[in-house]
Amino acid sequence: MLSGIALILAMCAQPALAATINVGGRCTLERAITAANNDSTAGGACRRGRGADRIVLPRNGRHVLTGVNNRTYGPTGLPVIRSRVTIVGNGNTILRARRAERFRIFAVARSGRLTLNRLTIRGGFASRSNRGSGGGGIRSIGVLISINVRFDGNFSFYGSGGGIWAQNIVVIIRNRFSRNRSFCSILPDAPACVDVNGGGVFYASGPDPITDLQPIPSLTIGDSTFVSNIASGTGGGVMVCGDAAISDSIFADNAAEQGGGLSIDDEGSSVELTDSTMTDNTATESGGGIFIADGTALTLNNTVVAGNFAPRAREAIAEPGSFVDADNFNTIGHSDIHGVVGFTPGPSDIVAEQPPPAPPIADPAPPAPPVAVPPPPPTPETPPVQPAPPLPPADPAPAPGEDPSPEPPPPPADPSPPSGGGDDAGADEPPA
Repeated sequence: MLSGIALILAMCAQPALAATINVGGRCTLERAITAANNDSTAGGACRRGRGADRIVLPRNGRHVLTGVNNRTYGPTGLPVIRSRVTIVGNGNTILRARRAERFRIFAVARSGRLTLNRLTIRGGFASRSNRGSGGGGIRSIGVLISINVRFDGNFSFYGSGGGIWAQNIVVIIRNRFSRNRSFCSILPDAPACVDVNGGGVFYASGPDPITDLQPIPSLTIGDSTFVSNIASGTGGGVMVCGDAAISDSIFADNAAEQGGGLSIDDEGSSVELTDSTMTDNTATESGGGIFIADGTALTLNNTVVAGNFAPRAREAIAEPGSFVDADNFNTIGHSDIHGVVGFTPGPSDIVAEQPPPAPPIADPAPPAPPVAVPPPPPTPETPPVQPAPPLPPADPAPAPGEDPSPEPPPPPADPSPPSGGGDDAGADEPPA
């Protein structure tokens, strides 16, 4: 984790030759990115970009994208990031208008270095494209640093990475990924459902953006939450094809065919998971919490992997030829069953007496407006509250079956959006 923080400090340091470009008036976010990319004024609309630029959005606003800006890596709503750019979000939400053509929000070129801070990215929709599918929120083949960002309700249709599809250098700190999805059609005559992995994040090591020769296995995730993300393939929360360090993070209520919370694939990949919780994730085949493919490795340090669901290996499955180092004071499984296949927990690991309680899923990102995604149905842990007479003063305990501190329900969808479509924003419901 310290190495990830050091990387952020090194990469985010503002050089002496840099410009601060404030978004407002004629200087839209699109024009500000153009000015930063080209060291220009974007036709006189913005302050001239100069070197590594800092784009500052006004406080707590919404930036609604209504059309495709470019198709370099498939339909994308904003100009491709081609230089070193930091976007200071100040609590803004950047989203695709509900009735707009389907497109992702950001794309980062090999030469680009994008740092995002205090933003919500919502409603991006990456469709199948011969120029690059995947990455409903962001598709990056350069350098991506995301700090205090919320990815909510982004989709990848016939592609991986509902929230993020990325190669090379990726640092994710204090992010929240919720209701992102990688999926394909379930119709009988639909194309084969392949490469639809990583509902929240899909990561793969890639060529060095400078030399274009050596791979840079560098994914760092810290203090982040992955909740209610879905992949039709593997890795409901995250899929890693490369090396990654994940710490102080929560994976809960994600779903996939294999590896409901986390999937490690591609020979030579290695993931270290530290001080994290993996619970209440579901796999329809195997590895409710974690899937470890042949030729890959997983190290667990002081981590909880318990209370997940799958027909086989409800907590985790390691294929033959993989390696798991689990003797590091972990909690694996519950109710006298460790629930793993392919490896054995070590002497310092324990089995919980019962499934762990639902972890706190606090939203570290700024509040955002409602979206047009139907809320999930109530679960046994959070039943609908029914009118009930007040409890007698002598017994302040909650009524049987009620949660004394239920999690607030997700914001309701807007059934009657205003006409016009310009500011009518949110995420489409994915097609069948």
